[in-house]
Amino acid sequence: MVQHGAPLDSDALRANIADTAHTAEIPRRYLPLLDAVDDLRGVREPLRDLLEEYFHPLRNVDSVLEGLQTLLLRNWSYFERAPQRAERFALAAELVLRLAEDSLDEEQLSRLLRLSLTWAAAVAEGPHSEEQAKELADLGSSFATLLPDRPEPFLERDRLVRRVLDRLHKRGGLEAASEPWLDLYLSSLRAGYARIARRLDVAAWIASGEPALRQRREAEDLFLPVGLSRMLELSSSLPATADVLDYPAHSDVLDEAVGAIHRVSDLEDRFSICLFFLKDDTLGHRQHDVMAELLAVVKTMMEPERRTDFDRVLRNLTSFFHRREGLYPDMRYQCYQAIGEAIGRAGATRAADHLIEDLLSWRFQYADVRGATEEWQTLANPYHLPNIRCWLHIIESNPAVYDRLAAALDVQLRVGGVFVADTDLFQRDVTRLLNADIKPVYFVVKQLLRTFPVYFNEVGAEGELRSVSTEIDEIMGRQDTLMHFLRKQVHAESSNRLVEFSAAVLEYWHSLDASCLHPFLAPATLAAVRDQRRLAAGPHAVVS
Repeated sequence: MVQHGAPLDSDALRANIADTAHTAEIPRRYLPLLDAVDDLRGVREPLRDLLEEYFHPLRNVDSVLEGLQTLLLRNWSYFERAPQRAERFALAAELVLRLAEDSLDEEQLSRLLRLSLTWAAAVAEGPHSEEQAKELADLGSSFATLLPDRPEPFLERDRLVRRVLDRLHKRGGLEAASEPWLDLYLSSLRAGYARIARRLDVAAWIASGEPALRQRREAEDLFLPVGLSRMLELSSSLPATADVLDYPAHSDVLDEAVGAIHRVSDLEDRFSICLFFLKDDTLGHRQHDVMAELLAVVKTMMEPERRTDFDRVLRNLTSFFHRREGLYPDMRYQCYQAIGEAIGRAGATRAADHLIEDLLSWRFQYADVRGATEEWQTLANPYHLPNIRCWLHIIESNPAVYDRLAAALDVQLRVGGVFVADTDLFQRDVTRLLNADIKPVYFVVKQLLRTFPVYFNEVGAEGELRSVSTEIDEIMGRQDTLMHFLRKQVHAESSNRLVEFSAAVLEYWHSLDASCLHPFLAPATLAAVRDQRRLAAGPHAVVS
């Protein structure tokens, strides 16, 4: 029987609390925000939680973003009730800008821009916009200084910048406030047009003759509106007035380009153009749309009645990616997987042989394990597992057709080794393979599966290594850096490497030479272990 509401208590919990417990002190300058909603507990408490998290030395950025969303998009009207609304806007904007200048990743900065620009647009069209005109202008000026160093998130949110400028323009009497936003929007337009001209000139790519399109003229005409000449024309004619609101944003041009793909009548031409669009990250979140289009085209081309020339399609695919080797291998795996699965379902043996040859022409991504981080994560080749999964999914589509690929994967893994963390949930991939029709190639699949370290029946399962490492760490009072690192890695990122790591620990206890631990520890951790050699004296006596 579990007693609900019983206090949680454990040595691990007390130790972690002792390591991370810090008192977050809210600076006095932000207390007016709390005073403004002192009479509204449902607004004040979420704000207090936000400020305490914001100023905590170990703050969680995602939690801060959620708190800012509540403050700016849900509760801001309560802060505009009194004459000090401009001061409160300035304080909230300061929180936004301080966070934007922090080391946010691209996704986090994009989220921050989404909520702060939406907030600014709402204030700009609200009843108190004139009182907050200066603060709105300051926010726009500050964002303009951030754009040159981090253009991608701003380009992703350029429509929201346009919305703020449009709201300020329509209000009238806010010309001074709109000028910084006009400059920001002009900068985003120039950056966006330059980016598209540099990376997405489809018409020039078609005209170069690199793709062997069957309806070249049609494709050129479809993509001229997003070509270099139009981008140069738009960029050179940008007015420094509100008329710039009529110009298409970077996001609008991307929409136009992606929309043109659907109007390419020839399927093989559309396939080649999709590959061009997927060559880099220019499309941002629209890459998923193009990938969906590519998969749909592949499935349609692979229909038996179309009698598609598989060899020509695969030649185009391999040629395209070999000219861009090293760029976005994960995208390459997705493309090959989509085509390989379609070929497998169609049972096209000759096309499968061609695909296997193409796959084997690429350097296999071995694990290349290079130690660990201070956060107990193993440093390994990030494309190792995607490479394995790509081949596995292709094999699953028709094991009998892809038996040679299964044998090749077995050889590669035996030569280069396998690194799979428990958090990768690789058990699901193995289950999918076993659920496929493996009867005709049972012995090949059996040999392949013997190379995979699938060792847990369920996530978080207990094991002897976990229990023993925890017990030793507790005996040492968590003061032995080596045992604490092993114990935490077992908990945080279990993998097949832990067996070798444990053997290295035993070797260290036997020889007291820490060099055998080098492949498994971060440099700072290894240095700490060397400094604590005295802690290995007891185990050394036992092992010896």
